[in-house]
Amino acid sequence: MGSPGGIRLVVPNDLSELRRVSEWVRRFADEQQLIHRDAYALELSLNEALTNVMSYAYQDQAQHDIAVELEAQPGRIRIEIEDDGVPFNPLEVPVEEAPQCLDRSRPAGRGLPLMRAFMDELHYRQRDGRNVMIMVMYVK
Repeated sequence: MGSPGGIRLVVPNDLSELRRVSEWVRRFADEQQLIHRDAYALELSLNEALTNVMSYAYQDQAQHDIAVELEAQPGRIRIEIEDDGVPFNPLEVPVEEAPQCLDRSRPAGRGLPLMRAFMDELHYRQRDGRNVMIMVMYVK
């Protein structure tokens, strides 16, 4: 991690950190002059991914660091999330049919469908015993 031109943030696996992540993403989106829709999609997708890691990746109560990198590349924004949680490839989760209305949807399990809807590319791999999730959003 740590590509040239990218910005990096390391947060503990504590859901209260999502507010700080949101502020960080908003600053990045402003600096990149992203349109509101893209900035919203970026923030929501990253928060959903981090919520999943913080909620499900750890089997102990210890503090774990999660590294996030945002990088503006020509025509796209690249997000990389790296954690030391239980190996899990979220892309192997079957795509569920969208519910007809929000009232009929499950309260949990909305994160991955949202990421799939807002991001143009999703990739997962293991690197040095760590989970690495990469999300790419195409921008104009």
